[in-house]
Amino acid sequence: SRTSPPFPRYPVLRRRPRHRVPPPRSAPTHGTAWFLSTTSQRKLAVGSRTTPTSMAPRNRGEELLAGGVAGIVSRTAIAPIERVKILVQTGAGRSSAGYTGLVREMYHNEGLLAFWRGNTAGVVRVVPYMSATFLCYEEYKAALLGCGAHKQQAALAAGSLAGVTAVCLTYPLDLVRAAMAKPSSVYTTMFHALRSISAERGVGALYSGISATVLGVAPYAGLKFASYEALKGVVGASLGLDESQLRPWQRVSAGALAGLLAQTA
Repeated sequence: SRTSPPFPRYPVLRRRPRHRVPPPRSAPTHGTAWFLSTTSQRKLAVGSRTTPTSMAPRNRGEELLAGGVAGIVSRTAIAPIERVKILVQTGAGRSSAGYTGLVREMYHNEGLLAFWRGNTAGVVRVVPYMSATFLCYEEYKAALLGCGAHKQQAALAAGSLAGVTAVCLTYPLDLVRAAMAKPSSVYTTMFHALRSISAERGVGALYSGISATVLGVAPYAGLKFASYEALKGVVGASLGLDESQLRPWQRVSAGALAGLLAQTA
């Protein structure tokens, strides 16, 4: 009888132990796990440093308040210069000694507080103006950036639109401020001036000359905001800081230079 052939010898498969080896406590130093861990850490670190401020949650109340306070401080500080400028532009202040003679005559005839005459109306006007400008600028810039516009282009367009919007909202107050700053003004309060002008010449008289103001404000506001954003970037890059890390005096310097450039252009 034939004998059956021997069975082939296969390698014996041993079962692995059921318990699992716990992962090491320290981070891996090689392989895919190390690459993924270091990449995620780098993303978190970079994101915490370079997250744009536009992505942060906005508080519109703070923007309105910041614009109003900035307007009050700046308007009160330059009120004497503004008063002398209005007198020279309207022809009411004429002196053979020039600006210095006009300043001396105002101080001698009307006293020190004469330089702040009409400042209340100016502050009342500048608070809504600056608040509307800051709020509208942020709104317009966020909308333009959302549409894919470049940062500088968005700042230029948003600044122009914000300036025009603020002028349209507060132009009657600006007209009243100029009327109350004249030496021959008969208006006692801002509301008295608004009521008298609208009663004598109609409501449309409160917006007389607004077209010329809009044509001047649109390029000025656009250049001012665009220059401010560019100067912040230059200062931050030169110091190795992000724009959000700039100190207040650095922002003030950038804003002053931006206003000077926009006014000169």
